[in-house]
Amino acid sequence: MKKSTDDITWHMVMPNATELSEAGVSFAKVSFINKNKDNIGDMTNLLDIKFEKGLMEIPCFRVKDDTETVLRNLIAYEQQSFDVHPTYFSDYTTFMNHLIDSDKDVNLLRQKGIIVNWIGEDKDVASLFNKIGNGVTTYSDFYYKEEFRKAAEHCQKPWNKMKANLKHNYFSSPWVGASTVGAIILLILTTIQTILAITSAVKNDKQVANIFKKLSDGVAITDFYYIKECSKLIQHCEKPWSQMKASLKHNYFQSPWARASTVAAITLLVLTAIQIVLAFTGYVNKSSLL
Repeated sequence: MKKSTDDITWHMVMPNATELSEAGVSFAKVSFINKNKDNIGDMTNLLDIKFEKGLMEIPCFRVKDDTETVLRNLIAYEQQSFDVHPTYFSDYTTFMNHLIDSDKDVNLLRQKGIIVNWIGEDKDVASLFNKIGNGVTTYSDFYYKEEFRKAAEHCQKPWNKMKANLKHNYFSSPWVGASTVGAIILLILTTIQTILAITSAVKNDKQVANIFKKLSDGVAITDFYYIKECSKLIQHCEKPWSQMKASLKHNYFQSPWARASTVAAITLLVLTAIQIVLAFTGYVNKSSLL
Protein backbone atom coordinates (compact mmCIF):
# COMPACT_ATOMS: atom_id res chain seq x y z
CA MET A 1 0.00 0.00 0.00
CA LYS A 2 1.51 3.29 -1.12
CA LYS A 3 1.31 5.89 1.63
CA SER A 4 2.42 9.41 2.25
CA THR A 5 4.11 10.42 5.52
CA ASP A 6 0.80 11.61 6.98
CA ASP A 7 -0.88 8.31 6.08
CA ILE A 8 1.83 6.34 7.88
CA THR A 9 1.24 8.48 10.96
CA TRP A 10 -2.53 7.91 10.75
CA HIS A 11 -2.03 4.18 10.36
CA MET A 12 0.05 4.09 13.53
CA VAL A 13 -2.44 6.04 15.63
CA MET A 14 -5.85 5.08 14.18
CA PRO A 15 -7.06 2.00 16.10
CA ASN A 16 -9.55 -0.43 14.64
CA ALA A 17 -13.18 -0.63 15.76
CA THR A 18 -12.52 -3.23 18.46
CA GLU A 19 -9.66 -1.23 19.97
CA LEU A 20 -11.74 1.94 19.87
CA SER A 21 -14.58 0.17 21.65
CA GLU A 22 -12.17 -1.08 24.33
CA ALA A 23 -11.08 2.53 24.83
CA GLY A 24 -14.67 3.59 25.49
CA VAL A 25 -15.64 4.80 22.00
CA SER A 26 -19.31 4.30 21.13
CA PHE A 27 -20.52 3.72 17.58
CA ALA A 28 -23.79 5.00 16.18
CA LYS A 29 -25.50 4.69 12.83
CA VAL A 30 -26.31 8.05 11.27
CA SER A 31 -28.96 6.90 8.81
CA PHE A 32 -29.49 4.40 6.03
CA ILE A 33 -28.10 5.05 2.55
CA ASN A 34 -31.14 4.67 0.32
CA LYS A 35 -31.33 5.47 -3.37
CA ASN A 36 -35.07 4.96 -3.60
CA LYS A 37 -36.71 8.17 -4.81
CA ASP A 38 -39.68 7.54 -2.55
CA ASN A 39 -37.39 7.72 0.51
CA ILE A 40 -35.44 10.89 -0.19
CA GLY A 41 -35.93 12.02 3.40
CA ASP A 42 -33.93 9.01 4.55
CA MET A 43 -30.91 9.92 2.41
CA THR A 44 -27.61 10.82 4.01
CA ASN A 45 -24.08 11.42 2.83
CA LEU A 46 -22.02 8.25 2.80
CA LEU A 47 -18.92 10.28 3.63
CA ASP A 48 -20.46 12.03 6.63
CA ILE A 49 -18.37 10.35 9.37
CA LYS A 50 -17.98 12.31 12.60
CA PHE A 51 -16.17 11.74 15.89
CA GLU A 52 -16.99 13.90 18.91
CA LYS A 53 -16.63 13.26 22.65
CA GLY A 54 -16.15 9.53 22.36
CA LEU A 55 -18.96 8.96 19.83
CA MET A 56 -18.19 7.77 16.29
CA GLU A 57 -21.12 8.41 13.93
CA ILE A 58 -20.97 6.51 10.65
CA PRO A 59 -23.63 6.26 7.93
CA CYS A 60 -25.01 2.80 7.30
CA PHE A 61 -23.34 0.97 4.40
CA ARG A 62 -24.67 -2.03 2.50
CA VAL A 63 -22.03 -4.48 1.40
CA LYS A 64 -23.37 -6.30 -1.68
CA ASP A 65 -21.93 -8.44 -4.43
CA ASP A 66 -21.13 -5.41 -6.62
CA THR A 67 -19.73 -3.23 -3.81
CA GLU A 68 -16.10 -4.11 -4.49
CA THR A 69 -16.43 -3.40 -8.22
CA VAL A 70 -18.15 -0.04 -7.69
CA LEU A 71 -15.62 1.14 -5.10
CA ARG A 72 -12.65 -0.01 -7.17
CA ASN A 73 -13.92 1.92 -10.21
CA LEU A 74 -14.50 5.10 -8.18
CA ILE A 75 -11.07 4.81 -6.53
CA ALA A 76 -9.39 4.17 -9.88
CA TYR A 77 -11.01 7.31 -11.32
CA GLU A 78 -9.82 9.43 -8.38
CA GLN A 79 -6.32 7.95 -8.37
CA GLN A 80 -5.83 8.59 -12.09
CA SER A 81 -7.37 12.09 -12.11
CA PHE A 82 -4.78 14.56 -10.89
CA ASP A 83 -7.33 17.39 -10.63
CA VAL A 84 -9.68 15.48 -8.26
CA HIS A 85 -9.12 16.64 -4.68
CA PRO A 86 -10.09 15.62 -2.07
CA THR A 87 -10.25 12.00 -3.19
CA TYR A 88 -13.41 11.24 -1.27
CA PHE A 89 -13.91 7.56 -2.06
CA SER A 90 -10.22 6.76 -1.73
CA ASP A 91 -10.19 8.43 1.67
CA TYR A 92 -13.42 6.68 2.70
CA THR A 93 -11.98 3.30 1.76
CA THR A 94 -8.77 4.10 3.63
CA PHE A 95 -10.76 5.06 6.71
CA MET A 96 -12.78 1.84 6.59
CA ASN A 97 -9.61 -0.15 5.98
CA HIS A 98 -8.12 1.23 9.20
CA LEU A 99 -11.39 0.79 11.09
CA ILE A 100 -11.81 -2.84 9.99
CA ASP A 101 -8.95 -5.26 10.56
CA SER A 102 -10.83 -8.50 11.17
CA ASP A 103 -14.26 -10.09 11.38
CA LYS A 104 -14.49 -8.89 15.01
CA ASP A 105 -14.54 -5.29 13.82
CA VAL A 106 -17.18 -6.10 11.19
CA ASN A 107 -19.28 -7.91 13.80
CA LEU A 108 -19.16 -4.88 16.11
CA LEU A 109 -20.16 -2.47 13.33
CA ARG A 110 -22.85 -4.85 12.08
CA GLN A 111 -24.41 -5.06 15.55
CA LYS A 112 -24.57 -1.26 15.62
CA GLY A 113 -26.35 -1.22 12.24
CA ILE A 114 -23.44 0.51 10.49
CA ILE A 115 -22.57 -2.44 8.25
CA VAL A 116 -25.27 -4.46 6.46
CA ASN A 117 -23.66 -7.66 5.25
CA TRP A 118 -25.24 -9.13 2.12
CA ILE A 119 -22.22 -11.09 0.86
CA GLY A 120 -21.78 -13.82 3.47
CA GLU A 121 -19.61 -13.98 6.57
CA ASP A 122 -18.08 -11.06 8.45
CA LYS A 123 -14.57 -12.12 7.43
CA ASP A 124 -15.58 -11.60 3.78
CA VAL A 125 -16.45 -7.96 4.49
CA ALA A 126 -13.16 -7.46 6.34
CA SER A 127 -11.26 -9.00 3.43
CA LEU A 128 -13.08 -6.76 0.96
CA PHE A 129 -12.07 -3.50 2.63
CA ASN A 130 -8.53 -4.73 3.32
CA LYS A 131 -8.04 -5.71 -0.33
CA ILE A 132 -9.49 -2.51 -1.75
CA GLY A 133 -7.07 -0.48 0.39
CA ASN A 134 -4.07 -1.96 -1.42
CA GLY A 135 -2.42 0.53 -3.79
CA VAL A 136 -4.53 3.50 -2.68
CA THR A 137 -2.59 6.75 -2.23
CA THR A 138 -3.72 9.28 0.37
CA TYR A 139 -2.59 12.89 0.56
CA SER A 140 -2.14 15.67 3.08
CA ASP A 141 -5.74 16.83 2.52
CA PHE A 142 -7.02 13.47 3.77
CA TYR A 143 -10.76 13.93 4.29
CA TYR A 144 -10.88 12.18 7.68
CA LYS A 145 -7.72 13.65 9.16
CA GLU A 146 -9.60 15.23 12.11
CA GLU A 147 -11.47 12.02 12.88
CA PHE A 148 -8.17 10.10 12.92
CA ARG A 149 -6.59 12.66 15.23
CA LYS A 150 -9.51 12.84 17.68
CA ALA A 151 -9.84 9.06 17.86
CA ALA A 152 -6.12 8.66 18.51
CA GLU A 153 -6.14 11.32 21.24
CA HIS A 154 -9.15 9.66 22.88
CA CYS A 155 -7.42 6.26 22.96
CA GLN A 156 -4.19 7.72 24.35
CA LYS A 157 -5.92 8.91 27.52
CA PRO A 158 -5.57 6.19 30.22
CA TRP A 159 -8.77 7.27 31.96
CA ASN A 160 -10.86 6.44 28.89
CA LYS A 161 -9.56 2.86 28.78
CA MET A 162 -9.99 2.50 32.53
CA LYS A 163 -13.55 3.80 32.37
CA ALA A 164 -14.37 1.45 29.49
CA ASN A 165 -12.95 -1.54 31.39
CA LEU A 166 -14.93 -0.64 34.50
CA LYS A 167 -18.11 -0.33 32.49
CA HIS A 168 -17.49 -3.61 30.64
CA ASN A 169 -16.49 -5.66 33.69
CA TYR A 170 -18.67 -4.20 36.45
CA PHE A 171 -21.59 -2.35 34.84
CA SER A 172 -22.31 -4.37 31.69
CA SER A 173 -25.91 -5.03 32.84
CA PRO A 174 -28.27 -3.77 35.56
CA TRP A 175 -27.67 -6.87 37.69
CA VAL A 176 -23.90 -6.63 37.40
CA GLY A 177 -24.07 -2.94 38.24
CA ALA A 178 -26.27 -3.62 41.28
CA SER A 179 -23.85 -6.32 42.45
CA THR A 180 -20.93 -3.92 42.07
CA VAL A 181 -22.69 -1.17 44.02
CA GLY A 182 -23.60 -3.70 46.71
CA ALA A 183 -19.99 -4.85 46.95
CA ILE A 184 -18.76 -1.25 47.27
CA ILE A 185 -21.31 -0.50 50.00
CA LEU A 186 -20.36 -3.71 51.79
CA LEU A 187 -16.68 -2.79 51.63
CA ILE A 188 -17.32 0.69 53.02
CA LEU A 189 -19.54 -0.57 55.85
CA THR A 190 -17.08 -3.33 56.75
CA THR A 191 -14.26 -0.80 56.86
CA ILE A 192 -16.25 1.50 59.13
CA GLN A 193 -17.22 -1.43 61.35
CA THR A 194 -13.59 -2.52 61.65
CA ILE A 195 -12.44 0.98 62.56
CA LEU A 196 -15.15 1.33 65.20
CA ALA A 197 -14.31 -2.08 66.64
CA ILE A 198 -10.64 -1.16 66.93
CA THR A 199 -11.35 2.19 68.52
CA SER A 200 -14.03 0.91 70.94
CA ALA A 201 -13.46 0.94 74.68
CA VAL A 202 -12.21 -2.62 75.01
CA LYS A 203 -9.86 -1.66 77.80
CA ASN A 204 -12.70 -0.19 79.85
CA ASP A 205 -14.70 -3.43 79.53
CA LYS A 206 -11.74 -5.44 80.79
CA GLN A 207 -11.28 -3.10 83.73
CA VAL A 208 -14.92 -3.51 84.80
CA ALA A 209 -14.64 -7.31 84.56
CA ASN A 210 -11.50 -7.28 86.69
CA ILE A 211 -13.21 -5.21 89.39
CA PHE A 212 -16.09 -7.71 89.79
CA LYS A 213 -13.67 -10.64 89.73
CA LYS A 214 -11.63 -9.14 92.57
CA LEU A 215 -14.77 -8.41 94.61
CA SER A 216 -15.99 -12.00 94.29
CA ASP A 217 -12.70 -13.54 95.39
CA GLY A 218 -12.99 -15.11 98.88
CA VAL A 219 -16.78 -14.68 99.15
CA ALA A 220 -18.49 -17.75 100.74
CA ILE A 221 -21.86 -18.78 99.24
CA THR A 222 -24.26 -20.70 101.50
CA ASP A 223 -27.87 -19.90 100.55
CA PHE A 224 -27.45 -18.42 97.06
CA TYR A 225 -30.33 -16.01 96.34
CA TYR A 226 -30.16 -16.30 92.50
CA ILE A 227 -29.93 -20.09 92.19
CA LYS A 228 -33.17 -20.34 90.12
CA GLU A 229 -31.98 -17.66 87.71
CA CYS A 230 -28.65 -19.42 87.28
CA SER A 231 -30.44 -22.72 86.58
CA LYS A 232 -32.60 -21.08 83.89
CA LEU A 233 -29.56 -19.47 82.32
CA ILE A 234 -27.74 -22.82 82.18
CA GLN A 235 -30.74 -24.50 80.54
CA HIS A 236 -31.04 -21.66 78.03
CA CYS A 237 -27.37 -21.86 77.09
CA GLU A 238 -27.57 -25.62 76.56
CA LYS A 239 -30.07 -25.15 73.70
CA PRO A 240 -28.23 -25.22 70.30
CA TRP A 241 -30.58 -22.69 68.71
CA SER A 242 -29.95 -20.21 71.50
CA GLN A 243 -26.21 -20.49 70.95
CA MET A 244 -26.60 -20.15 67.18
CA LYS A 245 -28.91 -17.13 67.51
CA ALA A 246 -26.54 -15.47 69.96
CA SER A 247 -23.59 -16.15 67.67
CA LEU A 248 -25.40 -14.63 64.67
CA LYS A 249 -26.41 -11.59 66.67
CA HIS A 250 -22.93 -11.13 68.11
CA ASN A 251 -21.08 -11.57 64.83
CA TYR A 252 -23.44 -9.92 62.34
CA PHE A 253 -25.93 -7.70 64.20
CA GLN A 254 -24.07 -6.34 67.21
CA SER A 255 -24.10 -2.72 65.96
CA PRO A 256 -25.90 -0.62 63.32
CA TRP A 257 -22.82 -0.81 61.06
CA ALA A 258 -22.61 -4.58 61.47
CA ARG A 259 -26.31 -4.94 60.63
CA ALA A 260 -25.92 -2.73 57.55
CA SER A 261 -22.91 -4.77 56.40
CA THR A 262 -24.83 -8.02 56.84
CA VAL A 263 -27.85 -6.75 54.91
CA ALA A 264 -25.55 -5.49 52.13
CA ALA A 265 -23.79 -8.87 51.98
CA ILE A 266 -27.11 -10.75 51.75
CA THR A 267 -28.33 -8.35 49.04
CA LEU A 268 -25.08 -8.82 47.12
CA LEU A 269 -25.44 -12.60 47.40
CA VAL A 270 -29.01 -12.50 46.09
CA LEU A 271 -28.07 -10.21 43.18
CA THR A 272 -25.12 -12.41 42.27
CA ALA A 273 -27.35 -15.50 42.34
CA ILE A 274 -29.89 -13.75 40.08
CA GLN A 275 -27.10 -12.69 37.74
CA ILE A 276 -25.79 -16.28 37.51
CA VAL A 277 -29.29 -17.65 36.85
CA LEU A 278 -29.95 -15.06 34.12
CA ALA A 279 -26.58 -15.69 32.50
CA PHE A 280 -27.17 -19.46 32.55
CA THR A 281 -30.72 -19.22 31.15
CA GLY A 282 -29.48 -16.82 28.45
CA TYR A 283 -26.77 -19.28 27.48
CA VAL A 284 -29.29 -22.15 27.39
CA ASN A 285 -31.64 -20.12 25.20
CA LYS A 286 -28.84 -19.27 22.75
CA SER A 287 -27.74 -22.93 22.64
CA SER A 288 -31.30 -24.06 21.92
CA LEU A 289 -31.58 -21.55 19.08
CA LEU A 290 -28.35 -22.84 17.56
